[in-house]
Amino acid sequence: MPKKFQAIKIHEEGRLEVLTWDEGPLDLDALRRHIGCEWVDAVHPHPASMAGESEWGDFVFWLDDEGMFNAGINMGSLALSNICDFAQPLFGNLIITGNEDKEGAITSLTDSQVKWIEEAYMAHMPKGWSNDAVV
Repeated sequence: MPKKFQAIKIHEEGRLEVLTWDEGPLDLDALRRHIGCEWVDAVHPHPASMAGESEWGDFVFWLDDEGMFNAGINMGSLALSNICDFAQPLFGNLIITGNEDKEGAITSLTDSQVKWIEEAYMAHMPKGWSNDAVV
């Protein structure tokens, strides 16, 4: 039986959604489908609050390479920029996964990573923000 795979989707309007499936690793076609794009790009952020090696490990933001031209600013990326070491807004939907393994395969987020990202994300959203309010 394949291992559960977890990723987080941050919708353009800022809603966070945990994606879970038992199909095995996420591939390029699935990334395109979940993001809603043709060309995918990867951003390797380093959480500012996690300098050096961390139990949380590294993760990757996958996004539409042409998002700046055909999508709006991802409102959640404004919160993510406070958590991670980058200052540029991201555009369109984005997917957060674990880092690539030695063979280049995309890895799943662990339960601990999902929990940490959810908590840090909600803590950095504007006061009064509710993930449930955006559907």
